[in-house]
Amino acid sequence: MGAPAVAVDVGAACSLTGLIRRARTRMDRNTTENPPTVDSCGFAGGDMQRITRLILALGMAVALVSPALINAQSMTSAEPFKVGTFEINGAPTVGIVLRDAMIIDLATANTALEIDPMYAHVNSPADMIELIGQYEYGLKYRIYDIVNNVVSNNLLGADYVHRVADVRILPPVMYPSKIMNAAVNFYTHACEGCTDEELAARTQERSQNRGVPYLFLKPTRGAVIGSGEDIVIPFGRDRIEWEVEMAIVFGRAGKYISAGRAYDHVFGYTVAMDISDRGGRPPGGFGSGSD
Repeated sequence: MGAPAVAVDVGAACSLTGLIRRARTRMDRNTTENPPTVDSCGFAGGDMQRITRLILALGMAVALVSPALINAQSMTSAEPFKVGTFEINGAPTVGIVLRDAMIIDLATANTALEIDPMYAHVNSPADMIELIGQYEYGLKYRIYDIVNNVVSNNLLGADYVHRVADVRILPPVMYPSKIMNAAVNFYTHACEGCTDEELAARTQERSQNRGVPYLFLKPTRGAVIGSGEDIVIPFGRDRIEWEVEMAIVFGRAGKYISAGRAYDHVFGYTVAMDISDRGGRPPGGFGSGSD
């Protein structure tokens, strides 16, 4: 999902290395008086002097440009940061959170950064889904650039930096592809009101079956709200329950993933408040059989 911010073709037939290789081959051919040939790059054997001058010129250009390109991309961040979605100037905006107090408008900060010609153009993500998809394809280095630029140049007062208290906090991922909840993670919750013996038996049963969790889906639209927003309780419902949970955001798709490689697919974590209506269930609980 997403594409590299900067793509460098190092294996193309017409690369600088390829030109050098073909130039050397042509020199050998000329010594044996073979007729000039034209390859896929469009150079003929009679163009050897021009090719050589071109190679030297390109080599000088690479030598002069490379240090600037290296310096323009940060490989680490000067400070730890978080990412989230916020309402800024009336629109959902992807932001970089510094010190749990300041929010950098990623897109606006990126535009300001690219005024300096030392920084190549990198597309800003439109939302958190795009950020996650582009993160390992170069975007994380641009986020490092932005953080380092703000911190090192004392730009916390820039117009693209906002206080957390001044913006509306939206769900980090506005519309995830799916929300899967793991039920009964707490042994005591699995047997509320049980005797000590019943709880011990249920705890042993759950611990032996940890590899087969009970998962259920929740809607991605209509069931996700931001921090501090009102929760509407339907009239007459008296079994509304809440649970504070850790939410795991997966950034890479996969199948048949071993436990040892599970973290390779995790993009990040957030805190979730799971609200559920336990009332109105039919006798017998969750349904019948395997349905």
